[in-house]
Amino acid sequence: LFIVAFIQLVFAPIITFLVTKLLFNFPDEVVLICTLIQALPTATSLGLFAEKYGGDTAESSQLVVVSTIMYNYAYRNDSIVCCDPALHIETYINNLQFA
Repeated sequence: LFIVAFIQLVFAPIITFLVTKLLFNFPDEVVLICTLIQALPTATSLGLFAEKYGGDTAESSQLVVVSTIMYNYAYRNDSIVCCDPALHIETYINNLQFA
C-alpha cells in the first residue's frame, strides 16, 4: 500500500512531466498544471468508484488515507519537498492574464 502511494506521489508526476513536455511538447503552463495536479494525493472519490464498479473499497479507502498522510508529510513539513502543488496551481491560476 505504501509502495503504491509512493509511486503515485513521486513517479506519476515525473512520468506526467516527461509525457507532456518531451513526448507531446505541450506549453509550459499545461505541463506545470498537469504535473502538479498529478502530485496531489489520491482523491476521496476513489472509494466511490471502487464501490460502484465492484472494486475493493477497503483497500481503496486505505490508499486515500496513506497517500494523504504521505502528501502532508512531504509537502507540509518541508521534509522532502519545500512546495505545495495545490498552492502553486492556485497561485498560477490567480496570476493568469486573460486576453
